[in-house]
Amino acid sequence: MATTAPTTAEVAAWVPTRTTVLGNRQNDFTADTEPTGDQVDILAAAAASHVDSQIGDITECSEYQNLGEPTAVAALYTAMLVELTYFPEQVGTNRSPYAQLKELWDERLEQLREAIEEICGDVPGDTGEEGEGGGFQTPAWYFDSPLTPLGKRSVW
Repeated sequence: MATTAPTTAEVAAWVPTRTTVLGNRQNDFTADTEPTGDQVDILAAAAASHVDSQIGDITECSEYQNLGEPTAVAALYTAMLVELTYFPEQVGTNRSPYAQLKELWDERLEQLREAIEEICGDVPGDTGEEGEGGGFQTPAWYFDSPLTPLGKRSVW
């Protein structure tokens, strides 16, 4: 895995209200928050792996180490996973920042892919030809949800 998993504090920066304990915001996930720091670490590792699956293996690109952005994008995706995993009833009733996080995720992932292409050349796996077995494919876990407005995509 090339993308470093974000820290719990990096994830908390996207959803600081989820770090509140007895009315006091912690600005990090701890043993006293829900989810706990350990639970967020598990989601963060999954998010880093997911970012890698979206951008491909670019470790051979010598400039990759200077990007820094994959971990930031993984922190954003982890925040989305926190919302989906621990607050699904709020996501389903639009009382969660999930929809806004998803919009940011879509934008940031596209910006990351463009930066990789500019710095490293073609994004790995992208043949530039539709239907040729490469390119950015919609992952199997994307689906239209009855809770998603028409024309929008949802992640679960």
